[in-house]
Amino acid sequence: MIFKRELLVVIIVLLAGQLLGLDNIYFNASRASNYLSIPSYVSGNDEVVHPDVVYVPEGWNGYSYWMAYTPFPDSAPEYENPSIVVSNDGINWSVPAGLTNPVVEPFDSGFDPNNYYHSDSDLILSPDGLTMYLCWRNHYGWNAEYFSVMTSTDGINWTEPVYPFFTLSTDGERILSPALIYNGSEYELYTVNSKSSPRTYYRRTATSPTGTWSAPVEVEFLLNDGIDWIDPDTYVGNIADAYQIWHLDILFENNEYWCIASVGGASQTRGGQLWIAKSVDGINWVYDNNPLLDYQESGWDKYIYRSCAIPDYDGETMNLKIWYSSDGGTGADNLEWHIGYTEAQVPGSETLSVQYSSMSAVINSWSDTAEIKWQTASEYNMNHYNIYSSENDNSLTMIKRNGAPIAALNLPTCYSFTDESVHDDSLYYWIESVSLDGECEYSPPLLAKRNDSESSDEQVDSNPGIYNNINVYPNPFNPSTTVSFMLENEEMVALELFDVKGSLVFNTPESKFRAGRNSFEISLSGKNIASGIYFCKLKKHSGNLLKKIALLK
Repeated sequence: MIFKRELLVVIIVLLAGQLLGLDNIYFNASRASNYLSIPSYVSGNDEVVHPDVVYVPEGWNGYSYWMAYTPFPDSAPEYENPSIVVSNDGINWSVPAGLTNPVVEPFDSGFDPNNYYHSDSDLILSPDGLTMYLCWRNHYGWNAEYFSVMTSTDGINWTEPVYPFFTLSTDGERILSPALIYNGSEYELYTVNSKSSPRTYYRRTATSPTGTWSAPVEVEFLLNDGIDWIDPDTYVGNIADAYQIWHLDILFENNEYWCIASVGGASQTRGGQLWIAKSVDGINWVYDNNPLLDYQESGWDKYIYRSCAIPDYDGETMNLKIWYSSDGGTGADNLEWHIGYTEAQVPGSETLSVQYSSMSAVINSWSDTAEIKWQTASEYNMNHYNIYSSENDNSLTMIKRNGAPIAALNLPTCYSFTDESVHDDSLYYWIESVSLDGECEYSPPLLAKRNDSESSDEQVDSNPGIYNNINVYPNPFNPSTTVSFMLENEEMVALELFDVKGSLVFNTPESKFRAGRNSFEISLSGKNIASGIYFCKLKKHSGNLLKKIALLK
């Protein structure tokens, strides 16, 4: 869907309070290879979390990007005090001259740091461009939480905090992750209430962030059962196993609301995935088909935490610049908090969108095989690829060559397929791309000629990110599915399947696999395994990978 500034108002039908007819979003993004260097006032520790960014293209007091965030060294809440950094490219950040962090004064040492702390900073510029508002959550003791606000006209000198309203845990509400927007006529504040199960979400309105706020109105965010987003009132599973929003950020752009949310499941209760949702009323929401960034087994950004986004237009197309925080670390007992940067792209109106940067095909005499390689520059809404061949360039005579579909990764990727037992001196090959909606397109024919060299086929540069992903097709499945993965080098690999309680239900012996694309087949035929959500773990020496799958009988 191409988003045009003048056409962004979506016409919808409202029936009994339900949102109908709103298209899915199909954003696409990849993980940052490393986290950003964000200065922290905590000496000797660079762990930071909770980013929120204001972008002013022409600059505001000398800088285009202003970020509020909170240091979080070793997960110690006493240091979680909102701070400010600036940038002119969104990547390189520094403390502006004249400012001393933290902007928000820490609690005195006599207060219990586990019950008295600041968190969840948010930043917004007034519509006239004169005043910057910094707001955050003030957790004041075991019971009270204050919505807190400071203002500045230069980003350097900040007023004393004010507290427009507070909540009490004994009354059943907390105000996690305050997200503040201006909708053209008034301010709106979205918060997460962790005192209810399932969690609830509220919106308040005010004419000024420091003024009087309205009573809260519940926002209809949903639960995810691992496959679909479901109304909590109709969810029949165990709430402990449901995926729920933990932290969120809200955008209001061209009369549409956008939510960027960290979503956690049974084993990632405070985040894990990053999802995108949108709304035309700020109350009822629809979600993208897949998470923007999924949970992964290892890496600095293992779990996705509170994140933020700003719109980024390429002509008439709206993309997003995203700063996401993570508590990935290097292991379960060594969490480190950092902020990374990525960009999310919105495809065109086509249900199928793939762009190739290169394609090649060659027949190897030494093995009587044909090697077909293709590099994608971009992929959206893709499901899988197939390979076809013919003795001539007439597509009416082509024959499918692959058995299992070649799963699409939906990010720029180097793919390869080996066609066995090829005895022709030349063949034509086609790459078929198949969308999630079942639509397909074929590449131009590739002429493959016999070559006597063992390594003379055209090389296609690989994307390091493909080695940190596994694909499962079909998913959901019954009773069999194929797990595809890429290896940078030859190594020993095994596969394990766990239910949501962590019980092992299927596994394969460790075997040696070659560099390049490989696959396992999972067949649960004849096994007494119930329908539901499972976790597929690929065990390899270079780092384990995890993928959520669903069995439907």
